Amino acid sequence: LEFSRVLFRSVTYTARDYFWRCLESLRPTAAAGARIIVVDNGSADRHVDAIRSRFPGYDAIRVENNSGFISGANAGIQDAVAGGAEFVALLNDDTEIVDDRWLDAALRALDAEPEAGMAGFSMIDRVEDAVLPEEPGYAIKSRLNGFALVFTRDLLQTINILRPF
Repeated sequence: LEFSRVLFRSVTYTARDYFWRCLESLRPTAAAGARIIVVDNGSADRHVDAIRSRFPGYDAIRVENNSGFISGANAGIQDAVAGGAEFVALLNDDTEIVDDRWLDAALRALDAEPEAGMAGFSMIDRVEDAVLPEEPGYAIKSRLNGFALVFTRDLLQTINILRPF
């Protein structure tokens, strides 16, 4: 699976240290060809320019009025689907990637289990505690952590998963 078919988005409201660490941790993923879009969800500090300056390969879009996480997430998802992404990874702005193989592992899992529609990840509290497996694997779960999810385009188009009610 090619990374060029994937869009990463992170919704942010205010730029904090963990947000910048999140974007920094995505550099290897961007270098592998993934398109990264950051949605500025109506922040007061309007940090779109700072994002573009510090991460010139990333795209940044701004939602003028913060109508909540779902509104910001939908802005990025709509952009991804309109741009032809076959997969969309949705990351919280305080997520830090500790294993550069994460996307490849998620895409392999989705390829092996196409009816799944989405993949998630295990969370650790501290990077120092991370024990990375020699070969990332997957397990079928009925529930996923929401901090970092990879969705198939088909799932997003079929159920409009993040549309407000």
